[in-house]
Amino acid sequence: MLEEKKEKKWWEVVSVVLNCVFYLFVAILLIFSISNLGMKTELDIPSIFGKGYLTVQTSSMDGEEEDSFTPKDLIFVKVITEKNREKIVSKLEIGDIVTFAYYSDEIGRTILNTHRIVDFSTGSDGKQYIRTQGDKYAMNPAYKYDPDNLSSAKFETISYEDIKAVYTGKWTGAGNTMKFLQTSNGFLLCIVLPTALFFVFEAIMLVMNFLRIKNHKNKETMMKEHEDELARIKAELENEKEKMRAELLAELEKKEKNEEIKE
Repeated sequence: MLEEKKEKKWWEVVSVVLNCVFYLFVAILLIFSISNLGMKTELDIPSIFGKGYLTVQTSSMDGEEEDSFTPKDLIFVKVITEKNREKIVSKLEIGDIVTFAYYSDEIGRTILNTHRIVDFSTGSDGKQYIRTQGDKYAMNPAYKYDPDNLSSAKFETISYEDIKAVYTGKWTGAGNTMKFLQTSNGFLLCIVLPTALFFVFEAIMLVMNFLRIKNHKNKETMMKEHEDELARIKAELENEKEKMRAELLAELEKKEKNEEIKE
C-alpha cells in the first residue's frame, strides 16, 4: 500500500512537470505565431502588442557602446505605427538606435537596417532628415561620421517616414537560436516536433493513468468480493452452529422426557 502511494505521488510530480513544459512550448508557439501574423513583407517586423524583435544579420553594430550588439544577439524594438509615429519620432535624439527601411546598393533591394542616430540634417527640399551610422564604422577613424568631413564617412541619410522601430534592448546570444527557429527545419525540430512528442506522451500518460485507475478499481472489486465471500461463509457457519445447537437442545429434551417416562 505504501509503495503504491509512493508510485502514485511520483507519477503526479512527473505529470505536473511535463505539463508545465508542454504548456510552455504551446505558449512559445502561440506567441511566435501571433507575432508573425501581421508580417506581409520582409520589411514588416514580427511583434505583439507593439513590442517587436529582430535577428541581427550583420556585424555593423558590433561596437564599443554599451548597447552595441552582434549577429549573435536578438534585439527588441518598439514598433512604430501611423498612430504613434509622430509621438515617437519627435523624441528621437542623437545616440538613439532606430530600425529603418533602406535601399542597399550591395544587395540591390530595400532591407531593414538598425543603426545609431549620429546627426539630424535639413535637405534641399526643406525636409528634416536623420543620419545614422553603424557602431563598427564609428570605431574606424577613416569612416567615423564627421559633419565637417562627410566625403569619407560611412553613414545613411533617411527620412522620418523610413523609420520602422526604435531599439529598446537586446538578448545577448539569442540571435542564432531565433534565426534557426525562423527556418523551416528549426521550427519543425524545436517547436512542432517537441509539441507532437508531448502530445504523444500525454496520451501515453492518460492511458497509463486509466489502466492504473482500472487496476485499482479491480483490486477494490476483488477485495469487496472477498469480503462478501467471507461474510457469506461466516453467516453459513453461524447458521450451522445454530442448527447444531438446536439439534443438541432437541436431543437433550428428548432424553429428559425418556427418563421421566421410565421413572
